[in-house]
Amino acid sequence: MWRRTALAAMLISALSIIPRRALVGDETGVRDFVTRWNAAYTGLNAKALAALETQDFELIDRYGHWIKSEGPEFNERLWAIWEP
Repeated sequence: MWRRTALAAMLISALSIIPRRALVGDETGVRDFVTRWNAAYTGLNAKALAALETQDFELIDRYGHWIKSEGPEFNERLWAIWEP
């Protein structure tokens, strides 16, 4: 019984150390990114999409082709193909 109580106390102590603000901030950042990505994608904005991607961006298209980025200019050209 003593061991269970000690273990429970240690777990509660460890969990109370995790900053809840960091978790909320991460979720907010992810939601903001997804919102910006969705707006750029549905608006077919190649420049905005390329700005949201990293240097090592990779994409597998709907046909199964694996496309590796060659840099920001490549990413912008990749998305510009779909612009009206």
